[in-house]
Amino acid sequence: IYLDTQTEGLVLSIQSLVGSVRADDAVSIIRDHANDIVTLVGKVLSSTETAISNTGNTTLRDRAEPVMRTLSDCRTRLLNANSEGESIHDPARLKEHNNRLPPMAFEIARETKELVNRVEQIYNEAADDDDFR
Repeated sequence: IYLDTQTEGLVLSIQSLVGSVRADDAVSIIRDHANDIVTLVGKVLSSTETAISNTGNTTLRDRAEPVMRTLSDCRTRLLNANSEGESIHDPARLKEHNNRLPPMAFEIARETKELVNRVEQIYNEAADDDDFR
């Protein structure tokens, strides 16, 4: 349930980022949305890692870790891009830079969805196994 809640917040943050970039909102607003995404992805990764550690489920670890690595890389790219944007003062370059953020956010959305799907699949398989005992 926690993962689903974080995912919902992530979707809203991504929508806000995309809307702000399209509306050519102030740089501070766009940065705040990107930072929200970075924070939420961190929480998703942390909660998934905690679940893996607490359950000791090797199947969960084997299936989730590749997606977690990709998601962590996406998070780092967005964080770095957000930091790079702070030093851009030319409006045309800043607009170009900000237009690179939504594709990064969409990649995060895809990877998060993949992670949630894998976690749910593993828990569903475990529940099915319990039904036969």
